[in-house]
Amino acid sequence: MPKAASTAKANARGQETGNVRIVLAYLVLAFAAQLILLLPGSQLFRMPLRIGPFMASLALVFFPRRRIPGLRLTSAVVPAVFVLVIVAFGFLNGGTESLISAIATLAFYAAILSPLVWVGRLQISERGFVGIILALWIFNTMSCAVGVLQVMYPGRFIPTTSLLVQQAQEEGRAPQKIDLASGQSIERPYGLTDQPGGVASNGTFAFMFGLGLLSTSRKLWLTALYAAGMAAGIFIIYICEVRVALVVSAIMAVAYLSLLFIRGQFARGTRVLVALAMVGLGSTISAMVIGGSEIRDRAMTLFESDFGTVYYGNRGAFLENAFYYALPQWPMGAGLGRYGMIATYFTTGGAFSANALWAEIQWQAWVYDGGWLMVLTYPIAILLALWMTLRVAIDRRAGDMSTWATIMASYNVAAIAITFSYSFFLSQSGLEFWLLNALLYSAYQFERHLSKVHVPAGFEAAPASWKPVARSRAFSGKTPDRPQAVRRPLSGLLPQVQPIIEADDGISD
Repeated sequence: MPKAASTAKANARGQETGNVRIVLAYLVLAFAAQLILLLPGSQLFRMPLRIGPFMASLALVFFPRRRIPGLRLTSAVVPAVFVLVIVAFGFLNGGTESLISAIATLAFYAAILSPLVWVGRLQISERGFVGIILALWIFNTMSCAVGVLQVMYPGRFIPTTSLLVQQAQEEGRAPQKIDLASGQSIERPYGLTDQPGGVASNGTFAFMFGLGLLSTSRKLWLTALYAAGMAAGIFIIYICEVRVALVVSAIMAVAYLSLLFIRGQFARGTRVLVALAMVGLGSTISAMVIGGSEIRDRAMTLFESDFGTVYYGNRGAFLENAFYYALPQWPMGAGLGRYGMIATYFTTGGAFSANALWAEIQWQAWVYDGGWLMVLTYPIAILLALWMTLRVAIDRRAGDMSTWATIMASYNVAAIAITFSYSFFLSQSGLEFWLLNALLYSAYQFERHLSKVHVPAGFEAAPASWKPVARSRAFSGKTPDRPQAVRRPLSGLLPQVQPIIEADDGISD
């Protein structure tokens, strides 16, 4: 390979390695903050430990990284900026609880949306993207494994519970317990969280990331390992009795399979379908055998009537309240800092004061924080993220990146569904949503950029004894005149000509 082209790719790869470390360092910080909360005495520092990952994400916006010309942020950034402007207008709303609660609300929104900027500026390869996904899968699967141990060995492996749970216990509002088939009553498993049943969210992510890793795995033992992690995730969701997590996992699986078959990937789709059937059957049988009739009856409530009736009996009243009562009453928002943890930590009366509101689902929260403008603007950002993943998913040149985009598109569809169940985009799950979408888009653009740094015909030949350096499979199938990289320069063996580097390094619309 000519020296200039080789140097350009080497520099890009070197920059990319540092960028992957930034994301991994941030994830380690977030994981560490969660694990510290499990230690005795750590609940005294619960607020800074919970806020820390959000503030770290926001701070990373102000540490710019050098970008390759032509690589852009995802289009969801534009409505995201408008969302922050809408929240800022809430400072002028007469219903705003206090200045400090308004500042906290704006900072909270900015922190959740911030990965669109700081992750979007990073150069991440497909290999780096998969490495980050693997780290997320490991942590979530470990949490599920601990949750399984808490079920199999009741009373053991229980972490320090949060102050909110302790307060509820002191007031006689004990956490919900489940009766196992053995007759023993246990708290819902914690996993590596400080909330009973909190491991259910880890189960959803273990299933999602495991599905992507399983789909792209080329080794049988790794496929089996990913399938086991997925099964542990579904099992723990059953035991936690968090039906929304079960529904979300089903939505992701159906959406992913549908996209695979629409793209004509029948072999991969069939393989994934068989794996999903085995995972679903194994985890369901295990949960029913260990959890007994209570787990079975709880799961069957999803089918006791039509979907509309089941939803309205659980969350439909909150959706009705948002659009038929709250929105007409507060068309421009009810004011900032009047519900949730912001009200708990940053107002004098707390979340149960006379001025406080209750936001059970995301749509209620959007109405309270910005009225009609927020209800219209934030979903546009989400839909643009979904559109981006669908664009990458149908790009057959993208190799395994298109598979991951299909997974992410399924996840985005599920996230939209979750907004009708709880405040997904006002939690760490919302931050992870924007981080993963920005990460996918950055990796897709970076791989397209590398595919455009190539040499002309005549430089493809290399001695058969030289082994090619392993490289990403993305964009390798349809890119013309792209040679295999070799371990030593071709100077002296091939004629010296200037490399061809395309002028447009960006991504076309």
